[in-house]
Amino acid sequence: KKIFDELYPEFKEEINNLFLPGKGRSYIKPLRNVYTEFGFLSGSDSWKFPYSEGLSLKDGVNFRMNISSELRYSGVLFFLEPELRQETPRLNRAYVAWNFKGFNFLFGRENVIWGNAENGDLLFTNNVRPWLMFKFENDSYKRLPWIFEKLGEYRFSMFFSELEKERVRSYAHIWGMRFSWRPFYSLEIAGTRSIQFGGRGRPDYTSLHDFWELFTAKHENVTDSNPEAHVYDNNQYASIEITYYADWLGRLQFQPFKGGKVYFVHAGDDAVKPIGPGGFPLPTLA
Repeated sequence: KKIFDELYPEFKEEINNLFLPGKGRSYIKPLRNVYTEFGFLSGSDSWKFPYSEGLSLKDGVNFRMNISSELRYSGVLFFLEPELRQETPRLNRAYVAWNFKGFNFLFGRENVIWGNAENGDLLFTNNVRPWLMFKFENDSYKRLPWIFEKLGEYRFSMFFSELEKERVRSYAHIWGMRFSWRPFYSLEIAGTRSIQFGGRGRPDYTSLHDFWELFTAKHENVTDSNPEAHVYDNNQYASIEITYYADWLGRLQFQPFKGGKVYFVHAGDDAVKPIGPGGFPLPTLA
């Protein structure tokens, strides 16, 4: 504090630009990053490369190149990433993001990578091309409000997206949400949920009441044999995740172990089945 008090008057403007709400560095990076990838496939006409934004390899030599650009003005970020795959150019990722009072708003094409596994969790990964979406989240872990502030920190994220035409259900919508809780720094407990609804041949959702019934899963898993009873039966998935961060490994001064984490993930569809001690309800595929 003593050093800060001495240096603050001299660097006041720079410090305020970094930390005051609504302010931040402004810059432009015409060439932020260049990424190239070569691959060779033999004995197959097509192979899907996992966790690579929908990259499909063809027989023979394959080529991919991404070039990204970035512009930030105060709290607004513009990001652009065109891509060349073989001889076909396309826009891979592009979005505008705005940070306001600790909340992030994003609109454009972007990945959803939640969870602590290498490529996200069991519900969302970067295995497909980035989706066109609107996303809303807080920018970091925050203390729980009111009398719950002693219970740790939380973080949430939510997005709405529309899927492509080339689906079993063309132009279906995705509603994804995640809530993470850290009772203390090294332990994280999170829940993730996704809802696929609407699309060609399915009913529209236009009111808050419609979305409330969608959120509460009122019409899911209907047992009535009448097909009309399944009109609002949608596709829902959920997961629960527990992660322990072993940061204390870094204090051992033993190079192979600078840190680590152990995580458990359980996921399934919207058929809830009581399992475990006391019949704790978890999503399941059975």
